[in-house]
Amino acid sequence: MQNKKYRLVPFEQDHFFRMPLRPEDEADLDGLDMLGLFPSWQGGFTALYDDKPVCIFGGNYDEGVVTMWAVTGLLTDRLPLAVTKEARALITAFFNRGAHRIQVYCPNDNKKSFDWPQRAVGFSLEGFMRQSGPTTKARLLFSLGADDCRRRSWAP
Repeated sequence: MQNKKYRLVPFEQDHFFRMPLRPEDEADLDGLDMLGLFPSWQGGFTALYDDKPVCIFGGNYDEGVVTMWAVTGLLTDRLPLAVTKEARALITAFFNRGAHRIQVYCPNDNKKSFDWPQRAVGFSLEGFMRQSGPTTKARLLFSLGADDCRRRSWAP
């Protein structure tokens, strides 16, 4: 969905600092060295609405497995269909480039974060991970295989 008000651009660090975060994302990122984290976000994208960051997302590819990530701003709730469409396009692109699995880790105390992969994209819950990630919070692991993606109504 590209138009004058809504557009997708390559991620830049400035986007993060200009984006008012959802309280859930702010809590999940609390205490992290963001400048140390940014290099792993290279190749990601920022969705802008009226040149204001809506969300930042991307994925890290390793031997056929993509670990997707996202940080959502307050505007995300105003543009759920646009954000979902962009995420689905990115998922499709990863599978078209040879990925066989895409996974996401979501904080288990963030309902918006863990509800969306299942409801909007069709990920399956795989498990619960204690003391996971740099903040050592509990996380839920969701995955989507290439064959699962092909069965989705939104997939090409």
